[in-house]
Amino acid sequence: MGGFIFLKRTNDNNKLFLDNCNKAIDVFYKKKQEKKSEIFTENFHLYLFKKRNHDSCNFIEFDNGDFIFNSGTLIYGKNTGEVALKKIYYDYNHKKIFLKLEGHYCLGIYKNRKLILFNDYGGVYHVYANHNYSIISNSLLAVRTAISQVTLSLQEIYEYVFNGAFYANRTPIKEISMLNSHKYYDVLSNEIKRNKSIEYKKSYNFSTFQELVEQISIEYINYFKVLHDNFNNSIISALSGGYDTRLMLALLQKNKIKSSFYVGGADNSKDVIIAKEISVSEKLNLEHIVQEKSIHNNENFINLLKNKFYAIDGLGVVGIFNKLGNMDVENSKKARLNLNGMGGEIYRNFWTLPDKSFTVHDFLISKYKNISYDFCKNFNAKSYFEELAVKVKKILYTQNDILKRHELELVYSQMRLKYWASRTISYLNQLSFSLAPFIEYKFTLPSSQIPIKFKNYGYLEAEIIKFINPKLAKYSSNYGINFFDPIPFNFKLKNAFKNAIPVSIRPSLRKIKNKKERLPEYLNKNFIAEFLGTDELMMSQYFEIDKIYSVDILSRIFTLELFLQNNY
Repeated sequence: MGGFIFLKRTNDNNKLFLDNCNKAIDVFYKKKQEKKSEIFTENFHLYLFKKRNHDSCNFIEFDNGDFIFNSGTLIYGKNTGEVALKKIYYDYNHKKIFLKLEGHYCLGIYKNRKLILFNDYGGVYHVYANHNYSIISNSLLAVRTAISQVTLSLQEIYEYVFNGAFYANRTPIKEISMLNSHKYYDVLSNEIKRNKSIEYKKSYNFSTFQELVEQISIEYINYFKVLHDNFNNSIISALSGGYDTRLMLALLQKNKIKSSFYVGGADNSKDVIIAKEISVSEKLNLEHIVQEKSIHNNENFINLLKNKFYAIDGLGVVGIFNKLGNMDVENSKKARLNLNGMGGEIYRNFWTLPDKSFTVHDFLISKYKNISYDFCKNFNAKSYFEELAVKVKKILYTQNDILKRHELELVYSQMRLKYWASRTISYLNQLSFSLAPFIEYKFTLPSSQIPIKFKNYGYLEAEIIKFINPKLAKYSSNYGINFFDPIPFNFKLKNAFKNAIPVSIRPSLRKIKNKKERLPEYLNKNFIAEFLGTDELMMSQYFEIDKIYSVDILSRIFTLELFLQNNY
């Protein structure tokens, strides 16, 4: 299933209820997703929508009126589709099923006149709800459209504009939140939220480094075998010059999966050169996708922006005015399963920080104070980072102001991956089946306990690639090294220097590095006023638009304006 919208009756205003239903349904139609099934009861309406490509059985209705559905990509045991749903239905007793569930999904079970909804434990598949859970959907845009009056949340507006994400299950609209992925929702009862009873493995048990490498490798090999069993060779993945796609390729080849690959970029980019070298040697089916320049002054361009707005569900990582290509949509047609390599950094020192504890404040300054805030009106940086610190502690279930190094590793998966990277996976699951194996919770949780000394210099991930497929490890990378030979001293020295840079001066170094960008011709006041239908922007209350020279930030601000206006 590519999406769903649940609407519960909360009063006797039948016209308002039906109006909200129609508004939400219209969002999915504009996403080019067909309605697949609908369930009407005296208490709620439930609408289920197909993926744009490669849909399959993700809804079963039983003779007694019970039903089960899933949206996204769900694996139960070693099965997907109808087989998985039937097993879940007959196994279901709240506790038994959770550990056997994998993938990125929302699952709905109607049994014994109760409707239970929840998403994957890692929260990769985003699900949104209004304040009283009477409107729930995988589409933020659908929930927004069905709500007439909203209150802006300035903290989340800043988070989105600065970082392309909003955290701790909150959104730029106070009346809309994300479902807590560690809970399940009994949406027809008074006590709606309840904790999932689940215990994941928290660390790896190993005596030597090689044992650790073997454990991780075998877990992934087994995971990819399940993918082969369910999707055969109908799988597509990126291939670049980095660690993560190389690891993905190694796992696909280990399971004899003849998948398709793609690489984007200019002919002379390192990613393209290395991907083509590997492709020729390994006889891979690789497509080089060259981004076409869009025409910015005609009706087709206007339609392109509108289509992208619905496709990325309103608030994508960079908004709708940047990265205008159609690569994701086209790739989704080529295979049933779209694999994404994001998250492989769980086996590297992503934060480029030394192996010691940090205060929450220092950590945030080191990685999230990455721009100048001169374009903000009445912005209080101290309050902004204090609120962000509260969210970090909430995400980690801690009250401590000092975080141990392994807790910072959890922040990577539970904050950056969950709320930033996962927006892409949620979007791709509208188009076809999509998984990011390295951000499965059963992998990210124990990875946080791996000693940083193994993650430094990319050592651990390189050794995993080498263990699974030594030949692939020998190809060069866009880091100037291969993943087979001992790591060169100069490479280690450069990385050690980065790790040792004092937290206090990192923001200043980023300001020096970040130069003014040349803005595309369409990011001007006249075009934006025409496109939005007004030159009086709500965002002008918070930002001085004329002072912004970042394409990403401008794109997010104008996209946020369109989202909040609710007149698209």
